Amino acid sequence: MTQAEVAALPAVVDLGVANRAFGLGRSTGYRRVKAGTYPCPVIHLPGGGYRVASAEI
Repeated sequence: MTQAEVAALPAVVDLGVANRAFGLGRSTGYRRVKAGTYPCPVIHLPGGGYRVASAEI
């Protein structure tokens, strides 16, 4: 993603969008979340989803 695309993101995005912004593939992103090595804090939702604050990207 370009800086302009990242700047235009909503306040909170799903993990797929964050992965794209960091240049991570889907499997690598989820693996890094579970290992605690994702490049920024990740919010784990009760239903099993993940969200990332765009300010952290």
